[in-house]
Amino acid sequence: MSFWNSMSLLDPKTENAKNLVLYHDLVLIVVVMVLVLVGWFLTLFLLKSFFMGGGMNRYVYKNELLEIIWTIVPAFFLFGLGYVSLYNLYSMEVGEGVQHVVKVTGHQWYWEYEYTVNFSNMDKIAQESWFKASSLEGGDFRSKEIVLGLSHLNFKGDWFLVYESFMIPEGSLSDSDCFSMNSGFRNQDVTNPCFLMYGYKNEVLVSTADVMHSWGVSELGVKADAIPGRTNSLAVSPFCSGLAFGNCYELCGAGHSTMPINVFITSLDNLLCMLKEGVLSTDEGEEHLKSVFPMFSYLNDSEMSWMLEQDWSDPSLLFSVVSESEDLEEIVIVTEVNED
Repeated sequence: MSFWNSMSLLDPKTENAKNLVLYHDLVLIVVVMVLVLVGWFLTLFLLKSFFMGGGMNRYVYKNELLEIIWTIVPAFFLFGLGYVSLYNLYSMEVGEGVQHVVKVTGHQWYWEYEYTVNFSNMDKIAQESWFKASSLEGGDFRSKEIVLGLSHLNFKGDWFLVYESFMIPEGSLSDSDCFSMNSGFRNQDVTNPCFLMYGYKNEVLVSTADVMHSWGVSELGVKADAIPGRTNSLAVSPFCSGLAFGNCYELCGAGHSTMPINVFITSLDNLLCMLKEGVLSTDEGEEHLKSVFPMFSYLNDSEMSWMLEQDWSDPSLLFSVVSESEDLEEIVIVTEVNED
């Protein structure tokens, strides 16, 4: 991200962005060479009385060799720049090997993100962050890990996570030292960022629900126009984690300047954990959770939130909560998974 008195380009987070920075430097070198050469000849002939002692051949009407040279030499430079530009262009194609897909929809004046979350990878349950951090050993129960773990065992197939991303007003910015996905930058912070993973190829599908927009992030080296009735695709392969910032690059109305873009780049495990937890926090996820587990069916929203916030270090608290339900299979499932 650019800071005050910053004179350089943004730090690239993808190979495409790095190639664009190198191409920018290459073009500047050629431009400076042409500027120096043309400027030298221009100065030489304008001040011919000083440099040439007043002598000048006024009877030369043509010089075919000189014309050929000053036509062919610039052409070679242009062909070289064109080759590098085409290489960068084709390297940005999506191609194969996509591991993560994000659908981006532009609205006046906010962004909407949609993900497809799969809960069917039961063979990788040991790799899930929920059970990595839960520490369900020696009678230590924590409600959030229990709820997430049970849901992972019963949520099947593909689920869709859709949320909207608005700019946070300056008066609502947070400057706390605790971990947060918000940056705290004025006119750049958003309510919900876009999630991508590093080390893998991500595909971003860009469309619009109203007028033309343009989704672009300079640090990732990508920009795609959101055109009504059409979907454009971008390939993003970050090589490091962090936050990347962008904006809408198409004048789309009075709120054009209030459509910032935040991209939160993290690892594969963290990304899956956050997306699955996001699915569970939706109304559809909570209804499915209550329908699968009778122990949660009698809880309202406030009680469900209370369940997620409790520390179940005392097993008696857990059994007191489920005392109204005769089905204790859910608790047995968690302990069996931990033992395996």
